Amino acid sequence: MKRKIRIMLISIIVLLSLPVLAQEPEKNSANLSLTASTLPEFQASADYTFVLPANTDLKVKGSVSPVTVKAESEAVWTPVPFLQLVAAGSAGTGWNIDLADGLRINEPDGETGNRLVGDNCDGVVYGAGLGGAFQFDLAAIMPGEWNHLLFRTYHSCFYQGLTSADNDQSWMYENDEGENRNGLNYYANYFIGYKMPVKLSMIGVLFESDLRLYDTKNGSDWGDDLVRWTISPLVSFDFTEKLSGTCLVQFRTERNYIEGTGDNDFYQTRRIDKDNTRSLTFYRAVFILGYKLGGK
Repeated sequence: MKRKIRIMLISIIVLLSLPVLAQEPEKNSANLSLTASTLPEFQASADYTFVLPANTDLKVKGSVSPVTVKAESEAVWTPVPFLQLVAAGSAGTGWNIDLADGLRINEPDGETGNRLVGDNCDGVVYGAGLGGAFQFDLAAIMPGEWNHLLFRTYHSCFYQGLTSADNDQSWMYENDEGENRNGLNYYANYFIGYKMPVKLSMIGVLFESDLRLYDTKNGSDWGDDLVRWTISPLVSFDFTEKLSGTCLVQFRTERNYIEGTGDNDFYQTRRIDKDNTRSLTFYRAVFILGYKLGGK
């Protein structure tokens, strides 16, 4: 499939993966964020967190990009400070412009070609899943404002689908590669960072992995069964008590194909190089600006 300029939503999972950037809320709170990248991409979002009894938070969020709109919710139960259990759900749709496709069905066309079909807002992309996180802060056992050496890992299993697609159809959402299918997925991340009581408030590295759990016939031929890794060194700044910024430089694994098949437009006609399946390449730089509205 020919690559197009991307002007679409950047997954807010990056922010959800880094709750260590701020203290856990003790009262209801609201936030705004703007996200952009070098691809280019752009997203604006707003969220509100309700603090409930029994160490439970409920976050609701809405986001919009030039070609998509999405609503999300997330319930987080923290039975002990180092453990979180998460239930999440989302629903969104997209439309198509000259520069980007928000939502399309990706069909084969001829021997190696593809075609993108579907009208604007033709279906709803929905998701639901369960996850858990383990997190550790050295300052919890060695108090001190310069002792915040952080570690967090999050793992989730979630179902994602498009209402207008059959289980054997591929689809594109948010102008991605168009390799999505209705089914179960596994996502995990690992974060190591150091938090400081200065304007440069955080440095760290985020490792993310994605694995498709649905069984596509002959999927191993084009590498559908391979884990996809993204590695993101990051820095975060606290400009004021309310205004913050984060920058990530992302590298990701790309599949290596047998010569002559890598340029095939429809991804299922490509053939993975079994002797050298993946390589690590630069993906994008991401910039996130956040503003705390406060709460009551």
